[in-house]
Amino acid sequence: MEEKTLNLHLTDRCNFQCKHCFVNTKGRELSLDECKKIIDDIYEMNEFTRINLAGGEPMMAHHLQDVIDYVVRKGFMCSLITNGSYLTNEFIHRNENKLYMIGISVDSTDDDINELIGRKTIKYIVELCEEIKKSNIKLKINICINKHNVSFDFKPIIERIKPDRLKVLQVLPTPHSKYVEELTVTSDEFNEVCTRLMEYNPICEDNEFMKESYWIVDSEGYYGKDNLHLKNANKIKLV
Repeated sequence: MEEKTLNLHLTDRCNFQCKHCFVNTKGRELSLDECKKIIDDIYEMNEFTRINLAGGEPMMAHHLQDVIDYVVRKGFMCSLITNGSYLTNEFIHRNENKLYMIGISVDSTDDDINELIGRKTIKYIVELCEEIKKSNIKLKINICINKHNVSFDFKPIIERIKPDRLKVLQVLPTPHSKYVEELTVTSDEFNEVCTRLMEYNPICEDNEFMKESYWIVDSEGYYGKDNLHLKNANKIKLV
């Protein structure tokens, strides 16, 4: 079966306040039983080969390890996308035979730029990435390009980290976001960043691709492709 991924949003809680994030902030988190039912339903669909655990910040979910174990037990590849702030060597080593990939969102390594975006700078990002690769877990870096980091030079950190996969995303503020004007970059600006990083073979995803490109189950248990989380009425409720 060709690899097909489902993003399972375990929680919408997060310790960052990224201005470009479109996940709601109601503090909703799927219980372990809800996660197991969703995973069982996805298994019965026989369409997906990998489940990517997302958030909010998935490492804030109370049952994260149990969910990872259950995903693997059902025969899926399992991956995780995180801001890296709660990532530890112990967690990495505990899951070295379970996680196929760990993705870390890195929108800058400059404190001032991260503060403007609403992020925190992860001080030990290089060391964490080295541990991921030592554990034979694939390393992915996600960069969301917005007005604050569009001129930032990502090459030094990419050279140090040497990710297995690099994804560059054009910021996609939701229609109701108060930060649209502050964050939005043009297609030309976004493409220029992708061109600068071309030697690293980035996967570049613009606004049109982002809107309905991923199959998701959000933290309220809705299944569909509405990646802006705005049209739950048109999605299937799994729990």
